[in-house]
Amino acid sequence: MNNLRSTGSSSVTASGCTTTNTTISVACDASVLINFLNIDRMDILAEDVSRYRSVVPAAADAEVTRPTQRDRLDLAYREHIVYKAGAESVQELIEFEQLTRSMGKGEAACLVLAMCRGWMLASDEGNPFRRMAIERIGENRLIGTVAIIVAAIKNGHMTVPEADDAKTSLEEYRFKMPFESFAERLRDGS
Repeated sequence: MNNLRSTGSSSVTASGCTTTNTTISVACDASVLINFLNIDRMDILAEDVSRYRSVVPAAADAEVTRPTQRDRLDLAYREHIVYKAGAESVQELIEFEQLTRSMGKGEAACLVLAMCRGWMLASDEGNPFRRMAIERIGENRLIGTVAIIVAAIKNGHMTVPEADDAKTSLEEYRFKMPFESFAERLRDGS
């Protein structure tokens, strides 16, 4: 069951998890968080900019260990740009324990939140994680750094030159994007 939006009522997903949502929430993996921390643009993850409520599970939070990144993330929590989340049901704990057999704890925690709560998932992890996430929640609920930046451009919160500067900075951190400019992504309708 896809519960990206609801009126606040609870329902049960096919995996047996209970969901309650009043807005679109996205579970943010450390791969996406660290990209925005590295370019010091956590503001892009704010609900009024991204159109999502960005939530960080404790296991993904624990993966942010560099002092500058940690300081920026803690500030984002204090400014309510992103929010912390933990397991809320026995089913979530069971799913988490099972998933950690085949992936890292941060990835598993994010996938559990997406599966059990009907949330989106923000991750830049490649296969096999991406394949597993698509199998469990569908490709339409999986987004990454590029999609978030494109949305920020479309919503008027970032210009193409700013996005291209961010792209250049991210490439210095070894996050490569297969295009020259975000203008291409906008032309392609990405």
